[in-house]
Amino acid sequence: MAVYAHINTCLTSDKNYSEIVCKSQPKASLHAIHYETNDCVRLMATNAKREDNHHLLSTQQIHQLNASNNLLLFSPKWDQMYDVFYNSQQISPQPDHPVDDKPNHRTDDEMKVNADHKDTHLLDTSHEWKPIDKLNAQTLVKYYTQLAKLRLTGLVVLTTLSGYYMGLQTPIDPLILTATLVGTGLTSGSATAINQYLEIPFDSQMKRTQNRPLVLGRISGLHAMGFAGVSGLTGLALLSYVNPLTAVLGASNLILYSFIYTPMKRAHIANTWVGAVVGAIPPIMGFTAATNCIDMSAVLMGLVLYSWQFPHFNALSWNMRHEYARAGFRMMSVTEPKLCINTALRHSCLILLYSTIMCTTLTTWTFGIDSLPINLYLIYLSYKFRANPDAKSSRKLFFYSLIHLPAIILLMCISKRRPQSSANNVNTVNDSKQSVAGNS
Repeated sequence: MAVYAHINTCLTSDKNYSEIVCKSQPKASLHAIHYETNDCVRLMATNAKREDNHHLLSTQQIHQLNASNNLLLFSPKWDQMYDVFYNSQQISPQPDHPVDDKPNHRTDDEMKVNADHKDTHLLDTSHEWKPIDKLNAQTLVKYYTQLAKLRLTGLVVLTTLSGYYMGLQTPIDPLILTATLVGTGLTSGSATAINQYLEIPFDSQMKRTQNRPLVLGRISGLHAMGFAGVSGLTGLALLSYVNPLTAVLGASNLILYSFIYTPMKRAHIANTWVGAVVGAIPPIMGFTAATNCIDMSAVLMGLVLYSWQFPHFNALSWNMRHEYARAGFRMMSVTEPKLCINTALRHSCLILLYSTIMCTTLTTWTFGIDSLPINLYLIYLSYKFRANPDAKSSRKLFFYSLIHLPAIILLMCISKRRPQSSANNVNTVNDSKQSVAGNS
C-alpha cells in the first residue's frame, strides 16, 4: 500500500519537521523539512542502510509540483524512493525566482492556472500518481500475460516442441503433446512471475522493466504469487502426466530460474551461465516427453540452445549496461565487458561445432550444409561486436539472433533422420516384395 501526501501538509505544519512513514516497510521513511533560512525544502529518504541520501528542491519547484498534481507519490519500496530521490541531481535553491509569501492558501482556481504555466512542461511526471482501473477479465488477461512474459514463454514452448518432434519415433500422441506444451508454458509463466515479484524494487529502476504490472502496482504481490503458484502446480501436474523425467526437468528449471538465477543476478556474473542452462533445458524436456530418456541427441539440442544464449543476451545487455548498473545487477556487460564480447564470439563458434556433430546423430548431412551460412553469419556479427563493441554492432547481433534460432530449429526439423525402426520396417517390406516376386 503506497503512501500519499499533500506537499502543502509539510509546508503548513506548525512544526518545521514532519515525517511520512511507509506502513508496509517501517524502516523506510521520507522526511520533509522546511528550511526557513535558505528557502528550500529538503526531501530526505532514510532507512537502516543509508542516512545521507537527499535531494534538494526549491520552494518554487515544490509549488509547481503541487500545482501540477497536488499529490506526490511515495513508494513503499525503499529502492523506488532511492530511484526517485537519490539518483536525481541535486538542485540548488533559486533565489531569483519569485516565491509566494502565502503558498499554503491557494484556491483551486489559482492552482489550475499554475498548472498551465509555461514551465510545467519541464517537470518529470513519470512518478505522478495516476488512478488505477478496476480489475476485470480483460485487464487480468493482460496482466497475466505480462507476468508470464508471453514472448519469452512462447520461445520456450517453441524449443520444447522442436525437441518433442526431433525425439519422436512413433505416431504423435495428441494428449502427450498438449500436456507437454501447456505444462511447459505454465511452468515457464510461473517462473517469470516469481522473478518479477522478487525484482520489483530493481525493475523500477530500469526503463525496460519499469512499466511491469507489479512495479506500477496494477496487481498486488500476493495476487502475482497466487498466479505463479497455480500456474506452476498445474504445469508440473501436466508434465507428470507425460512422464516423471519430464516433470523433474520442469521442476528443476522452475527452481533454477526463480531461486538461483534471479538472486544471482545481483551477486555474481555467473548468473549468465545459469540462465543459459535454464534456456537449454526446454528442448531436452520435449525430447524426454517423446522418448522418456536423455541421450546424446537430446544433449546436442540442449548445447545449441545453451550456446545461443550468449550472443543473444550479451548483445542485449550491452546497450542496457548502464541500467543494469543502476539497478545493481552484476552482468558481464557491466563488470567484465571484455569477457562479455569474447564469450559471445566463443559460443557463436561452438554453435557451428554442435551443428556439425548433430549431423552424425540426429540429422542428415544436409543440415550441416544448410545451417553453415546461417552459423557463419552469426560468427561474423559476433566478431564485429568483439572488434567494435558499440550500440550498432550489438543491436545487429541481437536482432539477428532472433532470426537465427528459429531458422536453425526449422532446418533441424527438416533434416531430421528417420527413426531406425521405420527404416528397418521399410527394408523388411521391400525384401518381402522381392521374395514374393521371385517365388512367382
